[in-house]
Amino acid sequence: MVTTVTLISAWWAAWLAHMAGAVTPTSAGYADSVVLPVVTQAVYLIAAVLVILVIQRITAAQTRAVATYTPAEAPAV
Repeated sequence: MVTTVTLISAWWAAWLAHMAGAVTPTSAGYADSVVLPVVTQAVYLIAAVLVILVIQRITAAQTRAVATYTPAEAPAV
């Protein structure tokens, strides 16, 4: 199973790769390229799937924490 840290790192890497790919065509003169925008959008889709998995992990951890929570008793007056 993939650790949460690895999952978050993969999401950051995919998101940053998307951002770099989105800026490259305008700054490097590749405005007529078709491949780079397609690859950039594919990486963006991967980043979207990874962030969904991160959110599911966070939700599962919160659900487990709530299930094991025992409230403190109020002091007697």
